[in-house]
Amino acid sequence: MNGIKSTPAQLQRRKEVVRDLYEIVKEEFEEYKLRDENDSLLGYILDEYIYKCTELEVNELEDIIVNHYGID
Repeated sequence: MNGIKSTPAQLQRRKEVVRDLYEIVKEEFEEYKLRDENDSLLGYILDEYIYKCTELEVNELEDIIVNHYGID
C-alpha cells in the first residue's frame, strides 16, 4: 500500500470510502453513459491518482493497459 501504518479503524474507514466511491461511480456510469472522463467523479479520481504516480508507476499502468487489455 502506501507504506504508512494504519489503525484498524482507519483501514475500515478507507474500505468504506472505496465501497461508497465504487457505488457512486457505478451509478454515475449507468445514468450518464454519454459523459466524458473529465465530467465525472471517476475522471476526477483517476486524474488525481495518475498525477500522484511516479514515472515507474505510470509505466506499469501503461503496460497493464497494453498487455492485459490490448489498448494502445
